[in-house]
Amino acid sequence: MVQLKGLEEKKHAFFDWRHLLVHNDAAGSVKYNEQFTTLVPMVIAIVISRIKQLLMMPIKRFGALGTLLEQRLFCHRCRTPFVQQNNISFHCIMIFSLVEALSCVSKGGSQMETVQHIIAIDELEQRITRMAKQMENRSPHASDSSGRYDDMPVSWWTSGFYPGLLWLMHDVTGNAFFKNQAEGWSRKIEEAFQEHPIILHHDVGFQFLLTAVMEYEQTGSEDGLRIGLKAANYLAGRFNPIGGFIKAWNGDDKKGWAIIDCMMNISLLYWASRVTNDPSYGQIASAHANTTLQWGVRDDGSTSHILSFNSHTGEFIESIGGQGYGSDSAWSRGNAWALYGFANACRHTGKRAYLHAAKRIAHFFLAALPEDNVPYWDFRCGGEEEEPRDSSAAAIAASGLLEIEAQVPQREKRMYRRAAEKILQSLSTHYLASDESEAILMKATGNAPQGRDINVSLIYGDYFFAEAIAKRNGWQRRIF
Repeated sequence: MVQLKGLEEKKHAFFDWRHLLVHNDAAGSVKYNEQFTTLVPMVIAIVISRIKQLLMMPIKRFGALGTLLEQRLFCHRCRTPFVQQNNISFHCIMIFSLVEALSCVSKGGSQMETVQHIIAIDELEQRITRMAKQMENRSPHASDSSGRYDDMPVSWWTSGFYPGLLWLMHDVTGNAFFKNQAEGWSRKIEEAFQEHPIILHHDVGFQFLLTAVMEYEQTGSEDGLRIGLKAANYLAGRFNPIGGFIKAWNGDDKKGWAIIDCMMNISLLYWASRVTNDPSYGQIASAHANTTLQWGVRDDGSTSHILSFNSHTGEFIESIGGQGYGSDSAWSRGNAWALYGFANACRHTGKRAYLHAAKRIAHFFLAALPEDNVPYWDFRCGGEEEEPRDSSAAAIAASGLLEIEAQVPQREKRMYRRAAEKILQSLSTHYLASDESEAILMKATGNAPQGRDINVSLIYGDYFFAEAIAKRNGWQRRIF
């Protein structure tokens, strides 16, 4: 029986029925099985049925049909060296390819429609313009069931993402509308430093990288520089030197806690080192990254959300589930934060250990994804089909994968870029919010263990989705 080389290893997504039809005789000549000729009437009947579906198929799917058919025929040509392309078996394969393509496309589940559709910059610009006109002065976090975003205090950790979207689109498009809408947000959020007791915590990176630092990097604003460094000093002040970590949140019961999310916030410290030429900021960032790598990244590439230390001795105590399913589970957004954060740390420092960590986490993340490449809220939550997805985790991971792509050797780049694109394809095709919504993405999960913000839109999911699309289209500036 003729076997395709490496078939078992490659595990092709389609069933290869050809070896049932063709075999070699003792002399090595190609022969057809007796059942071969009986297939022809069946194929004709199937094709007639599919043509009926073709006639009723929406016009917008014809492009997907052509691309899918071309791909199927290309695969058959390249992967079937034992079939002469001018003989009856190849023509039969062509007919089967047409049938397969018609079947996929006419049912409305076109594989190639998914592969080809990633939202374009101009459509993204339209959506964010609409959002800005609807948002007024709100500081959004999560949407309600109608797609309308809430309005949180500027001290809340997500306050930087909406103005970050505006600055991002200004940088990508040059449209002054976005700059005009974004200006003033860094000073507005700065007012939270006046609160007592202070509410700001480790997430000042998210809040001020996307506002003050974005403003400074794009316009040279001295006010943006001042506020950005103020936030960096505050973040550096949360460092526990004996434990080597940046303290998460506030409160006496959390003085020894560090969390995986902070791998993204330490980019504020690396930025501060660059603009001040003071290495101490970056040294704190790297110390935190080292501690997180040691205690927060498991051998299989999964991550813990909360790490608990003795704040006086620095001794590691335990991992805590936090927003994950349990202490030994794998919260998908936490894995995305870590994937992206370690890639950033390598870019800032050149330390390959951080890149290796990012790749290990990425490999776990990608291997654990369901078929549509958008994760459940936790990779080990059990009863997956009934669990909510988290489109925000997918968006964060996609942007992080593109960071990895930029740092790996040429032979590895395609793997990470293709993985990012598959996620973006799924988000663009199945997870875009409706035109009536203020948001970009839907079906995100905020905090499943607490039953909060389930199957909603989340502003940080919108930001990182837009950021990944911008990177894919050539945006070169890096804020994290």
